[in-house]
Amino acid sequence: PDGRSRIGSSAMRRVPTAALVLVVASLALVSTGCGGDDSSETASTTEWADALCAAITTWTNELQQIGTDITSSPTAETLEQGAEDLDTATTAFVDEVEGLGGPETEGGDDIEEAVQQFADTAEEEKAEVQEAVDDAEGATGIAGALGVAGGSIQAMGGALQTMLQALEDADGGGELETAFEQAASCQQLGQ
Repeated sequence: PDGRSRIGSSAMRRVPTAALVLVVASLALVSTGCGGDDSSETASTTEWADALCAAITTWTNELQQIGTDITSSPTAETLEQGAEDLDTATTAFVDEVEGLGGPETEGGDDIEEAVQQFADTAEEEKAEVQEAVDDAEGATGIAGALGVAGGSIQAMGGALQTMLQALEDADGGGELETAFEQAASCQQLGQ
């Protein structure tokens, strides 16, 4: 009803994977070049990057599992559980990312603003999914709610991509580039 397309089971599974690919591509763009020094600022920025990549990995894995669970048995019960799991996973992710604040870099304030914009979008999309699930009645309602959920996951993936682009844009000094190269979770994310 809101103009979002319905999503089938294979597309539902691809959305988190697509988000992960976008994340990896963005991180690769951020980390294409120079090394860095071992200053405490770099170490702190590396810890920030590591925590961000770990949070992204956890969240995308959870979204992938939620999509698999819902599409393998699209019933009112699995849809309700999926909406609850999406709420829990996304709330934890948003809390973790917001808790990181901005890294100790020249563009830290811009990055913090981009993180907040992502968090706002994620909260809005979670609410849309919950409303669609609450309103779903019968097979048609379930199908509609699945479409809304798929559209919301895509919107969250787009917001994540926008946030990551802001990271790249704000990295004038190359500090994040170095941090992403050094952070173990970011290296694992790229595999």
